[in-house]
Amino acid sequence: MPSLRHSNLKGDGGREFSPSRRERTIERGAYDALIASLDDATRHLFGGLASRRLLDSTIVIIVSDHGEMFGEHGLSRHMNALYRELLQVPLLIRYPASVPRGEVVETPVSLRDIPRTALTLAGVAPDSSIPGNSLTRFWKREGPIGPDSLIWSELANNYGERLGPHAVVSNGLYYIRRGRDSVELYELLKDSDQSTNLSRDPERRSDLSRFQRLSDSLAGLYRETPTGDGDDEEEGEP
Repeated sequence: MPSLRHSNLKGDGGREFSPSRRERTIERGAYDALIASLDDATRHLFGGLASRRLLDSTIVIIVSDHGEMFGEHGLSRHMNALYRELLQVPLLIRYPASVPRGEVVETPVSLRDIPRTALTLAGVAPDSSIPGNSLTRFWKREGPIGPDSLIWSELANNYGERLGPHAVVSNGLYYIRRGRDSVELYELLKDSDQSTNLSRDPERRSDLSRFQRLSDSLAGLYRETPTGDGDDEEEGEP
């Protein structure tokens, strides 16, 4: 189930990327090997649950924290951008008692929905402190099944002292802001490669103003919220 994540990105940083064919092959090979090892670990997990007759009564949620860049937009690795290659990750849920087999949801959702989804599947009523909306709405057809009003992601590399570079997905648009004068705007469905920046399109002024007001209001919250002594470690998410 495709999902745009709500997350503080973590990683080892990125670099300007002008790889040789050999370098690109090595990096992709290493990444493919990592994915293969995770596939194998998942196979062992499912096998262990099945051997104990627990597989069908276990809620299994598989998701990634971020994607990886292999030269797209001139970048490599992660923790250096907010493009779709990094933020759109797979999300799979298996629980035969409540999740239909083969159901595919194309609508972008947020990882912030996962805790409430897990509680709902477990039959536990989430209280108001749990954020997000349960993803069960997509197959139980309970309540609105459209996308969230907005999906937010932040590149938090300043230890929470101020609003960092961020991306917002809302109403079919994908907005990236890395500073007051560094803004990008893309159509979510028509421009999956994010190759046409609409930030200078006069017809998008109202959309840009809406996103900028949202960014400015969130930046104000950072200024109003006391920060710690700076010794806390950065916490990632899914």
